[in-house]
Amino acid sequence: MIGREDPRRAFGNLLALLLTILLGWRIDAHPLSGEGPAPIELSQEEKAYLSGKKEIRVCDYGEWMPYIGHSGDRTYGILYDFYQHFSRSIGVPIRFTHLPDLESCVEAVRQGSLDAIVSLGKPNTFAEIQLSESFGEDFLAIITRIETPYLESMHRLHGKRVGIKAHYRNLRAHLRENYPDLELVEVPSSSAGLKKVADRELFAFVDLYRVAAYKIRREQVGILKINTKVPSDPRKGHIGVRRDNEVLRGIFDKAIAAMDPREKTRIIDHWMRVEEIYRPDYRLIAEVVAIGLLLLLLFLYYHLRVRYRQKAVLARQAKLAGMGSMIRNIAHQWRQPLARINSNVAVLKHFSRSGKGKEELFQRKLDSIEENTRHMSETIEAFLRFFDPDKQKLSFDLVPCVQKALKLSAIEERKIEVVFDAKPNVKVYNYENELTQVLLIILENAIRVLQERGIAHPRVEISMEEKGGEVLIVICDNGGGVRAREPERIFELHYSEQSEQKGRGVGLYMAKLLTENSMGGTLRLRNETKGACFEIRLPIGEDDD
Repeated sequence: MIGREDPRRAFGNLLALLLTILLGWRIDAHPLSGEGPAPIELSQEEKAYLSGKKEIRVCDYGEWMPYIGHSGDRTYGILYDFYQHFSRSIGVPIRFTHLPDLESCVEAVRQGSLDAIVSLGKPNTFAEIQLSESFGEDFLAIITRIETPYLESMHRLHGKRVGIKAHYRNLRAHLRENYPDLELVEVPSSSAGLKKVADRELFAFVDLYRVAAYKIRREQVGILKINTKVPSDPRKGHIGVRRDNEVLRGIFDKAIAAMDPREKTRIIDHWMRVEEIYRPDYRLIAEVVAIGLLLLLLFLYYHLRVRYRQKAVLARQAKLAGMGSMIRNIAHQWRQPLARINSNVAVLKHFSRSGKGKEELFQRKLDSIEENTRHMSETIEAFLRFFDPDKQKLSFDLVPCVQKALKLSAIEERKIEVVFDAKPNVKVYNYENELTQVLLIILENAIRVLQERGIAHPRVEISMEEKGGEVLIVICDNGGGVRAREPERIFELHYSEQSEQKGRGVGLYMAKLLTENSMGGTLRLRNETKGACFEIRLPIGEDDD
């Protein structure tokens, strides 16, 4: 049976699981980081400089994926991963600050509120800023509509409107120096420039190759193409620091030199393959999951409480139904002894009135009355012992247990033949009273079927067998079997072949519940030609004492 504390224990276990999930939540913020690089060798001056800094503040500007992108207060992309690698080499955290344009970054570094600019190219047009060594390179690409023929020379662009991003200040200076005939049109972003080409507002757009390839693949597939590249040296990226900050520039130069080229290639390849940049808010996800799990736990707890109460009600109903059945059996067993007692009393009255002294007959009648009253008393004692709430497991012999159930059912008094193939010394370690109740429910079911169907020669066969650490008890009748389309449904609650006045379908449900949930066995139905067979399998078990 289900104990009173079961729902609470189940809820406690589920709550512990929830806490384990939440407390063990780990988010890998930098899946590409891998094993950290070895620290670089710093001079005493550089160490002294870094010892006074909690972090290095880097300014980034614009949106130029796959190099730099933003989502809320998070920064990501190729350059972000590069700088995380530099941070581990230097041994000081690097924090990004996003400003709207390059000029704002230059002013912040000049004033000292920020330490470095994420990336600058040559020629350097800012007198206040000096550049580090190059950390990477890319080439300039010319993007046109897909139907535009190959541009074999930059002269084909003379007189054409060619777009370029506004924050590419050094790049614009490079193009105007080398290709003064280009009509350069500034646009706010790569997406805006590509859209103007797609809409034929611009003939072409100039951008870094990786930025152009990344954007076309995600925004303008089948409309635009990378037509050719600008014939010039590759565009190299440098870190920009204040002109008088030679120490920080030297630190960055060492970090750049220490970075493995294979690590660079791995980071670049990863971001070029990424289909969509999405950095989920892990905190929000954790909160949603926690709330969902909490709601699930509350639902399960409520469900377990309801199940517990339902089973408690069913157990009480079954006990009351069982008590009613027992009372009927007592009445049936008392009927004949009472009839004999009444007959003997009538005989005694007759002899008392006639005055004829037949002392021997008189004594025999008194002995009969005494014997019948003793039998009635034993019947009461048997039922009182049956309702004893002792739930301790005991080692007991099955034969007396079956005989006890037969006696309580009064099956032989109802003119039903019983064939009991008893095997002596077959013992189990279990609950004797509960097994007796299960046997009694099955016998009562057989008696009812045999009487309702008017079987000419009603018969019940009981056999037991010990095999493989189990005991098999089989109870068969010749009542024609269970006539339902799904015989196994007779074990379901409130399912009964009886009419509404004769039963409510609780008995066999409780028999299965007791067998499988309490005694650790199984109860199965098998329909045969002559009738139904109920099979009870129980583990033999061992007495710990």
